[in-house]
Parts: sequence; C-alpha cells; structure tokens
Amino acid sequence: MAEIKLIGALDGMGTNVPDGDGLRIQIAPQQAQINLRGNAIELAARLSQGAPSFPLADAPNRSASEDGWTSLGLGPDEWLLVGPFERLHDALAGLQQGLAGVHVSIVDVSSNRVALDIGGRDVGDTISALSPFDLSGLGAGTCVQTLMAKAQVILQCFEPMASYRIYVRSSFASYLRDVIVDAAAVSGPTRRHLP
Repeated sequence: MAEIKLIGALDGMGTNVPDGDGLRIQIAPQQAQINLRGNAIELAARLSQGAPSFPLADAPNRSASEDGWTSLGLGPDEWLLVGPFERLHDALAGLQQGLAGVHVSIVDVSSNRVALDIGGRDVGDTISALSPFDLSGLGAGTCVQTLMAKAQVILQCFEPMASYRIYVRSSFASYLRDVIVDAAAVSGPTRRHLP
C-alpha cells in the first residue's frame, strides 16, 4: 500500500492505494487559472509581442508552455492559461493591457478548479475505467475536456499512459479522488468501468 500525498484543497484527506507504486495521486500546488476567449489569430499575434508574453496552444486539445505559463486549448477560441499563482495579478494586468481594443474575454477562474497529478504503472487502466475517452489519442503536450466518473474534467497529458494532470471543479475534487482510489483497487482482467 502506497500513501497518497494530498496537499492544498484536500489537506487531511489522505488514503491508501493498493498495488504499491502502481498509482500516485498528488494535489498540484495552487496555480493561477485564467480563461481566455477570442479570435485565435488576433490573440496569438498580440500576445507574442506583449510583455508579459503568453503562449497560446495552436489548436484545441493541444497545450503550449513558456516562461512558467501553460495554455490548454479548450476550443477554437478558448484557452485555459495556467501559471504561478503569485503572478496572477501581473498576468491579468498584462493581458488587459496587451489586448486592449481587442474583442476578448479574460476571466480569473483560479478558485474554480483543483489540479490532481496522477501517474504510475496503473494510471492508464485507472483513467480508462473512469472515462469514455480513448487515452491512445493523447500524447505529450495534449489535453482534452472529458468526463471522469460523471465529473467534468480537463485532462492534460505529460507522458502517455504514465503521467497526467486532471483539472476538476473544487466541489468535485474529493469525490473524484475517492473514485480514483476505488478504480485503482479493481485490478487486472476484472477491472470494471465505474460510474
């Protein structure tokens, strides 16, 4: 039994996962999260010239990183910008200044989601037991909006079938953590899809 290390929004909610180091779950440190919507071509041109500059994923379901910030392409005109929480106010000010005069939506959604880092030998089987999404379509530098155990999530891939970050609404975080632990307990050929 490996101890799951939980910090941040789920402090004190530790539990054990079977199968030794087969699955690791950790709450990612709190990050700034900014929802950005607008015309992709116009925004990319303006943000690449700005200070601070922000990377924009070049297509839905892709991610891009630069200078501590990552953008997750949620749609053709929508991104989630994720970066250091201590730089949130400067980032918002920089975006508002750099995109002045552009038809755009910039919203601080930092308190909306908790990020769970999940990895290990059994991570692919565990996520597959909880989500209808085919993980074989995800490679490093990709992301997808999907459901896990009926909870809306953004799944970011760091290393296929080995390491992921799951963004889940704060009110569903402990529920999803518990369901992941339950799914990890169901092993081998008897693994079943959980609600």
